[in-house]
Amino acid sequence: TMITPKKIALSYFRAGKARPAPAPEPVKPINRATSSHSNIEGTNLSAHLNMLRGLAAISVLVTHLTGGFFVSSEQVKNHTLITKFIYAFSDFGHQAVMIFFVLSGYFITASIARLYRKDQWRWKTYLIARFSRLYIVLLPALLLGWFWDTLGGRIFGLSGIYGSPNLLLDDYIGVSTITQRLDPLTGLGNALFVQKIFVPTFGSNDALWSLANEFWYYILFPLLLIAFLSQTPPLKRIVAGLAFGVILAAVGFQFNLAVYFPIWLMGAYLVIAPPPGWLNTHLKRRLARAFGFGGVIASLLISRTALSSHFIVPLDYALGFFTALSIYLLMNFQPERKRPDRRSVVVGGLVGGYVKTAGVLAGFSYTLYLVHLPILTFIREMAVPAERWQPDPINYVWAFLIGLVCLAYAFLVSRLTEAKTDQVRRYLTRVLSFKSNTGGVKVVAERPFAGNIVSEPGPGPGPGTLPLAGGGQEVESASPAPQI
Repeated sequence: TMITPKKIALSYFRAGKARPAPAPEPVKPINRATSSHSNIEGTNLSAHLNMLRGLAAISVLVTHLTGGFFVSSEQVKNHTLITKFIYAFSDFGHQAVMIFFVLSGYFITASIARLYRKDQWRWKTYLIARFSRLYIVLLPALLLGWFWDTLGGRIFGLSGIYGSPNLLLDDYIGVSTITQRLDPLTGLGNALFVQKIFVPTFGSNDALWSLANEFWYYILFPLLLIAFLSQTPPLKRIVAGLAFGVILAAVGFQFNLAVYFPIWLMGAYLVIAPPPGWLNTHLKRRLARAFGFGGVIASLLISRTALSSHFIVPLDYALGFFTALSIYLLMNFQPERKRPDRRSVVVGGLVGGYVKTAGVLAGFSYTLYLVHLPILTFIREMAVPAERWQPDPINYVWAFLIGLVCLAYAFLVSRLTEAKTDQVRRYLTRVLSFKSNTGGVKVVAERPFAGNIVSEPGPGPGPGTLPLAGGGQEVESASPAPQI
């Protein structure tokens, strides 16, 4: 009989059933069903996804920095080659969010699947993990955003940015200004993840739009999964299906939320995708990697052309597909390294410096995504009160320094928030009287995108993640995961 994705999904999520082992390959693939923490820790896949997550968050920062501080390309007085290059490759913030969605779908689904196969998945455990991860950064981000926007409005008045819709000075007809969006109701709506659904984003922090997407994907996907799995009792399947339909109807009318769910599901499919037995030669693997990575680059480049305005959603879908394909290939094959570089610490073919940098960037990417816009808006109004900068070396240096300030600010905030995720989760678990060993649901702890991200994966970023709002793996609470 033919092996279909549906059959693979059913066998993979069924408790106690091991996932079909991949066919023997000249280059050994990662066996995602049996891999242990020790042999996945520090692999190429872990480092690459950490780096991808960190660079995606930085890309969002760069997009807002260049768009808010510099004139548009049409207003540039001196078009040099460097200027054209910077303007062409500094506006991938939207595309970065699409990458966050793919990563989030992969990690959230892998986390659910692992617990399902151990018959340990419960809504309460799942929601504690999700809410602790989301709120530990979101609530401080809302307070910090209120502080910077209120301070900026009082110091600089409403004649500049604080009297406009956002940092980029977009002329949206009928959209409220930054200061008008600082009311308690808007703040509450953002804390309940209904921004861009029932309320606008809070103050200057337009980046919060994708966090609503992430949260509702977190709720919708388990309902879809419960309704889909055949071992679920019929009544529960019906209830889950109805709940999925009601929630999607209630929040899905917000265009971005509904249309980007399939991109999130592309990452989810990676968990049940069959091993690529057809890639049985080095040449085929090289061609597949070239196709995947080349598709990502092509999607990004086309998004910078005039075609992008007519094909925004198809280009987003293409980027999501090629990103998922590239991760799929990385996930199944680890390149061989014939001659290790003894001058560096080599981990899975990558030097230790790269692995450490990727881990640090990923460790505060969620915080960076959520807190950078309000302080960037404040600096913009303080440093560029009249009109935006022309691109020249001096202004590039100033922009670079401002970017470093935002990175340092986000990193410091993350040490007090994102880095404490495990502690908050364990506290909530203890308060709610969850059992960690026998006689109840096994408690899990999570750390951002580090180490074992295949056999014991955890929620992805909320933009992501996005950014960007998940991150990392899940390990049993009896052995708390170390922080990077």
